[in-house]
Amino acid sequence: MNVVHICVISFAFLALFWQQSPQLLVVSSIFLTKMSMSKAARMMVSAVLIALVMGLLTACGTNTPTLGLAPSKPLVQKAIALQLHQTQQQLTHGLGSTPPKLEIIQVALKQVEPLLIDNLPAYHFRGTYTLKIKLPQQQVIQRQNPFDVYLQRQKEGKTWRLARRQDTGQGNKASWRTYLLNLDKIL
Repeated sequence: MNVVHICVISFAFLALFWQQSPQLLVVSSIFLTKMSMSKAARMMVSAVLIALVMGLLTACGTNTPTLGLAPSKPLVQKAIALQLHQTQQQLTHGLGSTPPKLEIIQVALKQVEPLLIDNLPAYHFRGTYTLKIKLPQQQVIQRQNPFDVYLQRQKEGKTWRLARRQDTGQGNKASWRTYLLNLDKIL
């Protein structure tokens, strides 16, 4: 067997075993290096295997933030309140009426997904909330309202922003608009 055949077999083993289990990959590389080859051929095969494994491990790395750095539930609640407030302002401005007072009293998180928005760590939250609407003559409680919010952490790590996807009409590329979450002000 010459060195070219050994390299081809090595790549075949890598492709096959990498999908099954990284441990099998190590076993296959040991097997290949134990075959009767010259010392130079074994060193070449070992170098190719190590370079390939390092390349695959580097390519498999993720750049998304960890869940341990995700914002707290009260911060998610403030983001929902800001999103509601923005929507309410658009509606009342169009209707020319006085907006009712809104209060979010319960948030249930169902899904948290870390991602990057404009190369900054962000989190996509989905779940439900309970809304208390205070009208002039009565109070209404709406339960199980679904929400879908994105929170983006700023470079300094001190502030969070509500991120809203904007329709660009270009299809693939997402455009985002962000709004500072005022932690002192409760809507």
